[in-house]
Amino acid sequence: MSTLHLPPSLLGWSSALKFLTQIRNQPLIDLKLVNESLYDHVERMGRIRRSREQLKLLGDYLIMCRSGALKELSKRLDHRHYLLECPHKYSVADLRQVRASRGRRGFAGENIPISVKRGTS
Repeated sequence: MSTLHLPPSLLGWSSALKFLTQIRNQPLIDLKLVNESLYDHVERMGRIRRSREQLKLLGDYLIMCRSGALKELSKRLDHRHYLLECPHKYSVADLRQVRASRGRRGFAGENIPISVKRGTS
């Protein structure tokens, strides 16, 4: 493993970058608490909010079902269970994905193709 050699003025940035890399997939940012106005000022974030709220409702419904649909949905979400639990929690990776996918569809929680098979009960 190579050591990163930075000038002293950038050492703080190196620590911050390392920390953000370590936590990038953890949903530590509750946007409703941190800056809920982003939903109103950034149209894409408003759409994502609505999609995530619908996804949570779907997850709540599937919890009550006895099919494997919830497990399948979890796989499609790449095992990001927090998307089904709290629509306002974001990881650093989620926010980076929002920025990287500007103008495109398919951000986590937005327009995820979901097919639920009907079973006989």
